[in-house]
Amino acid sequence: MKPAFLALALFASSAAAEALSKAGDVLKNREALDGRSLCAAGKVVALDEKFGRATGKHLFRAQLDDGTGILQVFAFGYFPKVAAGEPIEACGRYNKAKLHKNGVIYKDEIEAVVILKGSGIDAGLVDIVDDKIVPRTKGTVSAQATRPPSPKP
Repeated sequence: MKPAFLALALFASSAAAEALSKAGDVLKNREALDGRSLCAAGKVVALDEKFGRATGKHLFRAQLDDGTGILQVFAFGYFPKVAAGEPIEACGRYNKAKLHKNGVIYKDEIEAVVILKGSGIDAGLVDIVDDKIVPRTKGTVSAQATRPPSPKP
């Protein structure tokens, strides 16, 4: 079995609740995991939140540290309020390098579609099926269900 395929097999299971990827393992396997969906958990060590001027939607960037390495997290939409130092789980597509609309290249970033915190972390609430993140059980409340406060003018 080729090393790249082995790495994908370790991170992209679709049979059971998705196991959390360690940041250090992701960073060691950047090439194999680029463009793939994964979930990672750790403490938020840096946070930049704002509302988009054009869209009015909530967005944030954070650095997620699990003790083995640091991954960037980008989330766009309605997610739970997150504070620096708080543990979270971010699930989404990993990009080793991506050019964003603002002209900046972000490296080692998870484009999160699910952000979990508290008892939701590593609780098996999501699966990765056909490289897409899906709720594990029907009726599971989306992590995006909570709207943040409206931006101040």
